[in-house]
Amino acid sequence: MRKKVLLLTDSLGLPRMNTPTIQDSDVWTYSVAERLKEKYSFYFQRIGGLHTRELVSHSQFGYLAGYSPDIIILQIGIVDCTPRSVSEKELKLFQFLPDRISNIIHSYVKRNHIKLITKRRIKYVHPDEFKDNLKRFKEIFKYARVFAVAISLPNATLSKKNPFLSEAVGIYNGILKELFGSSFIDPYPAKDADRMLLEDGIHLSYDGHMAVAKAVETVLKS
Repeated sequence: MRKKVLLLTDSLGLPRMNTPTIQDSDVWTYSVAERLKEKYSFYFQRIGGLHTRELVSHSQFGYLAGYSPDIIILQIGIVDCTPRSVSEKELKLFQFLPDRISNIIHSYVKRNHIKLITKRRIKYVHPDEFKDNLKRFKEIFKYARVFAVAISLPNATLSKKNPFLSEAVGIYNGILKELFGSSFIDPYPAKDADRMLLEDGIHLSYDGHMAVAKAVETVLKS
């Protein structure tokens, strides 16, 4: 009987229809499943904007509660760690404001983005909670072998827009390494983020998807 593998990602495991287009056949999740379909049964759960607080919630009560995989490949963290100018609660509040007021706030935040990030250093999920959430996730799926894919460093464009992101990625990757040890997968060549990522500095380019696919395939073949 083939082992069950759950490929569990945020939006980095999904196609993207911006330029350049990343089709469904280009994404690393599809590539891995297609190449190893004779050895494993693959299941997919890819949720845009996913952070670890939601990951735990979905694992207990939502999308993930019905899965019983033997192996999990987890790609998460960029939503947790990105320094932001506005909190998640504030964003939700803005939705209920009159358009005129919401537009004024949006314009102010856009003009003062770096200044606000520098002053506020908001993260959706702070490092201690990130660590605790992942521990809870591993406990929920204690009968599965869980591998974690590293968070990619930002490209040059995003680093200029968010100068504290590289530092944050380093901290959160350190937590992933600590928790997952030999099950931590870092597929990204050093100092090659511009090639690995799309222009937005977050989502994977074709080369980035192929790098992740190769690293994950190596783990699953061993």
